[in-house]
Amino acid sequence: MEDLDDDMLTQILVRLPNCKTVLACTPVNKRWCSLISDLNFSVLFTNHKKKTLKLNHEGNELSWTFFTTIVQRSDWYNIIKPITYFIWELPKLSLEFIPCKNFTVTATFKDLVLCTSHVTDQVGGQLYYITNPFTKQWVALPPCPVDDDKTQEMPSALICQSTYYNHTRDNFKFRVVLVVQSPATFDLVVYCSEIGEWKQINLGISKELVGPVVAEPEIVVCNGIIYLKTGLCLIALDPFDVNDTCDATTLKARVMPSLPCFGILLESSGQLFILHTPQRYDIVGLWYDEVGRAVELSMVVWRLDPNQAPLVWETAFQGLCKGTLSSLKFPRTTIFDSIIYPENIVVHPYNDKLIYMYLMPEEEFVLCDLRTGCITPLKSLRYYYLSKFHRLEHQWWPTSVPASAMLHCRKGVA
Repeated sequence: MEDLDDDMLTQILVRLPNCKTVLACTPVNKRWCSLISDLNFSVLFTNHKKKTLKLNHEGNELSWTFFTTIVQRSDWYNIIKPITYFIWELPKLSLEFIPCKNFTVTATFKDLVLCTSHVTDQVGGQLYYITNPFTKQWVALPPCPVDDDKTQEMPSALICQSTYYNHTRDNFKFRVVLVVQSPATFDLVVYCSEIGEWKQINLGISKELVGPVVAEPEIVVCNGIIYLKTGLCLIALDPFDVNDTCDATTLKARVMPSLPCFGILLESSGQLFILHTPQRYDIVGLWYDEVGRAVELSMVVWRLDPNQAPLVWETAFQGLCKGTLSSLKFPRTTIFDSIIYPENIVVHPYNDKLIYMYLMPEEEFVLCDLRTGCITPLKSLRYYYLSKFHRLEHQWWPTSVPASAMLHCRKGVA
């Protein structure tokens, strides 16, 4: 092996089955450790996996999961300990290594997780953590300057510039974006990794332009752009336009085509989706139990590809999904007794035809397959323990906690 040059040895190492096997080779000697630690190695490793799977016609989809924070309480107001519950535990994951014991997951990006502490910092302000549950790395950001008791409930997003397009760790930038609602406008609080500071940004978009807001704003990351949904208005902005030279009023926000209806904003395979479940029989509830254990859902899905012109919302699905639940906790005798609400809706990251949702009050998580129109029960979960569900994608090479943040923040590896 010592007779091989660095390029040949690298080509051998990138053909190992997974990153865990590769990292097990780093203690062999300093040369192997240096080759594997180079950022270009992660690029070569990922590209080789994609190319190999494509040649073998196996597809290039990665494994993924979605999870929620289950809060154990001694009573309704006393929080004991949050537990991260993963729907699929392959591999087995946990967030218990974070130094803060009382936290809430507010956003994810690929395999990175953004958490906020339930306890404010001594100098004031909310504490945020960025962590990778696969590598157990974490970094604590400076306290958020927003003076608001509902910071944990603010719509938030985490977005990173991919390391695969950079050759130095200093170029690995990331942003944490919080949406702040004032009486007249929607403003942002953005954390810039290069300078290690929070910046307050005025979008200059009034609520009169947005129109009626029937629910809290939603925020989605798609193709490196952040999309903010408020009512029937959709706003697109590039968070990396916020930097050390950015003035409070210089951020350019683009108003996208109006939404076709009130619904839930989702992202899959680099496209945006609006999911709407129409009412039935003028009942507020969206779901109803037809006969016995049978349920059906009327659903409409619209699609928008941000990379194609003209930008037009197109109907991707319209019809009924039917199935049976594994158990019914409440008797169904009339239409008014049969109201079942879908909550915590998650879409497959690579297949927009697979939609997961939690049913209330049945306390059951189900899969809606739009290709077959079938509803399949997955798991039963107790509702009062659950918070919002988040999607987590397993990368070929784990995303490191942004190194540029290490210059300004506390870091660690459990």
